[in-house]
Amino acid sequence: MSQSWRSERYQNRAMRNAAGKGAPPKSWALHRSSGNSNISLYGETLVEAIEANFNAVIAGEARLGNAAGYWLVSVVASYRPGILGGKGGVEVVIQHRGQDLAHWSAGDEVSTSVVWIHAAPEDLPEVHVFDLRES
Repeated sequence: MSQSWRSERYQNRAMRNAAGKGAPPKSWALHRSSGNSNISLYGETLVEAIEANFNAVIAGEARLGNAAGYWLVSVVASYRPGILGGKGGVEVVIQHRGQDLAHWSAGDEVSTSVVWIHAAPEDLPEVHVFDLRES
């Protein structure tokens, strides 16, 4: 299964879920530093779009953790006027660490990854700290 196919599949599911709530879903574009096409994120709000697409899209783009997975330490989103060529957008700062592998401890080292989302200031008027729950 290719990454783009998987991402598209999850995007379509998120779009259908958002559409089932009544209002047509809004969309934002996740900037891809690889030079590939941006990925659309769908939701009623930008925060909901980030949450709905985190595992399926954002975690892969941010290259979180290691082969065994990742533990989130913190996820914070804020509008930054100078990013994306001066157009501005939302910066999502993700602090994470890898999970332990079979016979190797990942340690306690925390890494930081950043993704940018094309958005307007009104899409995220104040800093948002995501609530991290164990599942």
